[in-house]
Amino acid sequence: IYTPLAHRLGLYNIRTEFNDICMKISEPESYGELKKKLEKTSSDRSIYINEFVAPLTSKLNELGVEYRVIGRPKAISSIWNKIQKKQIPFEEIYELYLSLSTVTVPLATLLLPSSSSIMSTQ
Repeated sequence: IYTPLAHRLGLYNIRTEFNDICMKISEPESYGELKKKLEKTSSDRSIYINEFVAPLTSKLNELGVEYRVIGRPKAISSIWNKIQKKQIPFEEIYELYLSLSTVTVPLATLLLPSSSSIMSTQ
């Protein structure tokens, strides 16, 4: 009951935590196995993420765009759901590395005069 409620309220971190706790209780062996596999591949994932993000940040820096790269590890319960639904092994799940978002300042904001200059002309 709490997971759907958290999702509807936009509390995605809490929803994810609920799902992981439920899985830890209801599927302890699967949970432990996935957790060990994720810990084992942690350094590989870090390398992959850095290699993926580097050209993106380089280009954004080159363009002079303000940005923020936001990442979070994929939840164990989310990986488990994908394994169950798609009937594929852990090793074939490519999204397990990270959920990555890049937030940029809209181009229109960069092109508009600053609010202080707008105020001084009035």
